[in-house]
Amino acid sequence: MVLTALNRSYHPACFQCTACSLCLDGVSFALDKNGQPFCMPDYHERFAPRCAKCKKPILPENVSEKQSKKNF
Repeated sequence: MVLTALNRSYHPACFQCTACSLCLDGVSFALDKNGQPFCMPDYHERFAPRCAKCKKPILPENVSEKQSKKNF
């Protein structure tokens, strides 16, 4: 089976989050400014703006903090 993402071909298990190596086959992901893929929890942890008081990421309205955390 071939997974096509970002105009390239991958084995499904080889298309992984840059930070945690989670397989991104069938998973929502985002790209950093260099085009590197991240699972959404890692993307929010690394790139979301931070609250000035509690220092936690400020997530989009449709993503709760609980949804953003990994459940392994």
